[in-house]
Amino acid sequence: MDEQLKSKLVTLADANRKAMDGTTEPIKRIFEENHIVIGVWQDPDNANGVGFLVLKGGKLLHDIRTTGKSRPARASAIPCSCYEQAVAAKEVFGELDQR
Repeated sequence: MDEQLKSKLVTLADANRKAMDGTTEPIKRIFEENHIVIGVWQDPDNANGVGFLVLKGGKLLHDIRTTGKSRPARASAIPCSCYEQAVAAKEVFGELDQR
């Protein structure tokens, strides 16, 4: 993942953090309104200090990568406290088949 995309995902997650109200509604809305959703968290074990996980849109990203054909898609990112929280969000709100 290039640095510009990483920076954009962190910015999106930070902006969405402001909408978080302690309920699952803001997260549910983000999943409903976007084709691709990425979980973002601080990760001291990662070289750049940030971890990422595709929560929704894995099949779409896989298809784009394998065919080389881009297509319009709305994307966003949600802030997570850790990898485990990102996995939980994927299990609750994401797609069953991410490939």
